Amino acid sequence: MAYYPKERNVSGIFYYGNAGSNQVLETNSNFTYEASTNTAQVTSTGITVGGITNQIQASTGNGSDLILIASGTELRKLPLSTLSASLGGGTMNNWELSADNGTSQTVSDTNQVDFSGAGNITITQDESSSPYRVVISGSDANTTYTAGSGLNEDPSNTFNVQTDNSTLEVSTDIVRVKNAGITPTQIATSVAGNGLTGGAGSALAVGAGSLIDVTATTVDVDLTEAAAATIADNDYLIFLDGGAAGAESKGSTRDLTSLLAGAGLTATNSTLSLTNSSVTVQGDSGSTTLDLGETLDIGGGSGILTTVSAGSPEQVTVNLTALGTAGTYGSASETVTLTVDNNGRITSASEQTISITSSEISDFTSASETAIFTDANFVDSSTIDFTVSAGASVTAAVPDSGITEVKRQRTVDSSLVDTNTISSDVNLVSAAGGNVLVNLPAPPISAGRLIYIKKTDSSSNTVTVDQNGSETIDGGTSYVLYNQYEAVTLICDGTNWHVF
Repeated sequence: MAYYPKERNVSGIFYYGNAGSNQVLETNSNFTYEASTNTAQVTSTGITVGGITNQIQASTGNGSDLILIASGTELRKLPLSTLSASLGGGTMNNWELSADNGTSQTVSDTNQVDFSGAGNITITQDESSSPYRVVISGSDANTTYTAGSGLNEDPSNTFNVQTDNSTLEVSTDIVRVKNAGITPTQIATSVAGNGLTGGAGSALAVGAGSLIDVTATTVDVDLTEAAAATIADNDYLIFLDGGAAGAESKGSTRDLTSLLAGAGLTATNSTLSLTNSSVTVQGDSGSTTLDLGETLDIGGGSGILTTVSAGSPEQVTVNLTALGTAGTYGSASETVTLTVDNNGRITSASEQTISITSSEISDFTSASETAIFTDANFVDSSTIDFTVSAGASVTAAVPDSGITEVKRQRTVDSSLVDTNTISSDVNLVSAAGGNVLVNLPAPPISAGRLIYIKKTDSSSNTVTVDQNGSETIDGGTSYVLYNQYEAVTLICDGTNWHVF
């Protein structure tokens, strides 16, 4: 639509062409004319994102105005200061600066962060991301790499490992020996390294020390060749495990003592100690305590032999020994006497003639008297007459003519010394060594007892016959013999002595 306006520069009308030379004013399809308000209005599709972004950016100040779309169709002018006021004022205390590797840094308000690149480092802004990103990238355009030994560079500037492809090959990311890649010829020309001997055309062999045994397929440690040494606390020992391979492992002396410690044993560092260092031996009667190092002696005693033998368990054998003489004991006329110890064993056996006491025979007295007291058992002689009461008793008497001087027998003693007591009939006393006092027999004394005392030496010493108690000698207490061969005859009346 074209027309001549009443006024130039009508509000809402855009000039097309050169406004100074072209007097024709026209509206665009993006606008419509609203007669009621005499204004041009933007249609619903009049202003697009492309239309806005293609406009020329102009610098603005606090006094500048903005054009806003109100209600989708109406353009309005809005001062920049009004927009700031409507958005509200505020401050930023701090913000977080983070990197892709997870690290972060807090930036306080008013602080400044500078991003700068050097050399081949480039820093760009990524405004399309959320959150806002600063991208740091590098370039090796100015760096030259050269393939070294064992590498080559292909046309795409990629480095590859070089192999002869006969003994070695590259598989993905590793270099490995190919199957059958190493031949006997290559081994024969090998050079012995550490721990090996041979090479240069001869077979390689393990260099073994004094404790190492090398066989066709194994290398073993032979501990039997090791020298003896003093073991200290927490030293290490070499062990072989219980498997078929016999792998070696080390363990300390403390580990060994901890393994061995069990009931009754306590491990302290590398030392094993007995929890109980004594044992109590209890018998049927009595007990005793044995400490370590003491010996328990199991003695057999009389007739018993003990033998201790080693074994599992140890044994004590008790054998009975010969307690007496082997044989047959007892007969019709002899009885056997046995000795039995506290253990009920016969320790001895002997024979004795059978002797039965009267108390062991219930009718011994009457039977004996009947058998013994008979006239046949008591026969009179010229010196004794028997009067028998059959089965009861017997009386013996000496006839007046039965005892003659020839039949008498007196005892003689010539060994009396001072203070001896007379016991013989005839006493021959010597006082050659000094005065001698002899005592008469102690009462009671049978009436008619006759004693002869005679001094036999020629010295001037005396022999005194003294009373034994309160009895008298012819009314006195003693009788003295002074001369050699002087004698005295004393007869007792049952109480006192008389001199004849």
